[in-house]
Amino acid sequence: MLEIYTGMNEIIETHIPDVLSVERVFFNHNHTSCLSTAAVMYMCMLAAEQAGIASHAFTPQQVKMACGCGGSASKTAVQSFVSKITGAEINNAHIADSVACAMAGLLRTWARKKPV
Repeated sequence: MLEIYTGMNEIIETHIPDVLSVERVFFNHNHTSCLSTAAVMYMCMLAAEQAGIASHAFTPQQVKMACGCGGSASKTAVQSFVSKITGAEINNAHIADSVACAMAGLLRTWARKKPV
């Protein structure tokens, strides 16, 4: 955990992000891997919060909805959407999910700053 926390702090210092977006972990058949993944997620969020960076945790459905794909969209649909929006050919579902999660965070941040 210390290595992950330290690494996250280095990333924050190097790239100075405005917001951190993560996808929430849901339990499946392997509870041990889910708990480990959740611990990593919270270490990243802790590092962001301590650096004064807003952090958001989204369910997979929230990420898909933020992208306009619909809450039950397939990984292929998200990948296709992200490729179209970014103009880059994304051939990896994990990369597409990460970009979609970042988009959800940006949209939430923008919505909170938008005057009513």
